Amino acid sequence: MQPADAGRLGVDKRVGTRNDRAWTQGRDDKRSCQRQDLRRAGSLPPWQAAERHGALIFIHQGDPTLVTARLEKYLLSNTIGNLVDRTVIFASLVFGGVIDRFPGLKICLAHGGGYSCIGIGHMDCGRQVRPEARTHIETPPSEYLRRVYSDTVTHRDSALKMLVDPTGAERILFCTDWPADMRIENPVQWLNGLDFLTSDEKRMILGCNAGMVFR
Repeated sequence: MQPADAGRLGVDKRVGTRNDRAWTQGRDDKRSCQRQDLRRAGSLPPWQAAERHGALIFIHQGDPTLVTARLEKYLLSNTIGNLVDRTVIFASLVFGGVIDRFPGLKICLAHGGGYSCIGIGHMDCGRQVRPEARTHIETPPSEYLRRVYSDTVTHRDSALKMLVDPTGAERILFCTDWPADMRIENPVQWLNGLDFLTSDEKRMILGCNAGMVFR
């Protein structure tokens, strides 16, 4: 992430009109979010500015990821690392109280939110049994899954279903990861072919949800 003041100014500068309300956070600082506490006081101004403007913060940072320092082979810093980073960011925003402090904040986590849905049971259990996990939140972390957005870049039907089930289709934004080499090919055709989504849910994901976010 960028320094707090620069981040706040970046939001204020980029969100100048009603039609310019998207801000990509973290890509231009390769330290990314892995070495920073997203709740600390110096990190709060960007969240305040984004909430004030109704901006969507789409979190998809570049290399390195948390996995890079341990294993750079086999592209795992990307295929595993991106998902790890999304999970850490989700947990940091939840357990750090950022989402509660800024209830109007709109955040979309790339790569289907990483492993957040898979690991949410562990997060709920940790909050229940350990006091340090309850420092800034009063409700189970699983209740926050419906307070953030995730994209459709999961690369597997069952993975997207696992995301839709706890969050609801209204919290899923259509993405393709284009022009990356790991983009989803024929993404509209793919999504329309998913039998676990209703016609209304497909319309929501393909465009209606984004229309609500950017209205």
